[in-house]
Amino acid sequence: NYMKKILVLAVLAAAVAAASSCTKYDDVLDSTAVRRNSDVMPPKSVSDNMPADKLQVPSDARDVSWDKDGQYWELSYETGYGVNKVEVEVYFDADGNWVMTKTDVRIKNVPSYIKDYVTSSAEYAGARFSDRDADYIERPEGNSYLLEVIVDMREIDIEVTEDGEISQVR
Repeated sequence: NYMKKILVLAVLAAAVAAASSCTKYDDVLDSTAVRRNSDVMPPKSVSDNMPADKLQVPSDARDVSWDKDGQYWELSYETGYGVNKVEVEVYFDADGNWVMTKTDVRIKNVPSYIKDYVTSSAEYAGARFSDRDADYIERPEGNSYLLEVIVDMREIDIEVTEDGEISQVR
């Protein structure tokens, strides 16, 4: 009788584990680690509208958390360690629509035509890249790189589209 109870509990535990590993994002959204790392969580009515492909978190991700950044919900996590560490931030609006994904990239991995475009332009001739990292920004309307450059002793953030157009300077 005792062995029967243990067997039933083991089968039940295996069934629960199998069912929870098959859910799309609910296992991450409801995980205690995410809840512990998050100041706030999007309500189910909002998270149900979020596109599943934008909620995919790699299995090696750590420090997975939610935050409310103004009007946006922000899902953030890290992968890799040391020089291979990558930080990712995924933004959704108040209704759960995907707004953008911002991923850290090493400046050496930014396509050379993007860097050449900035440093060879008349306005930014002689600019130096001030950080070893940049951001790759994906948006519904197109993707870009956010680069921090030093021009005339000033730090400037320049956003360059994948087409090589300067779209924003801060």
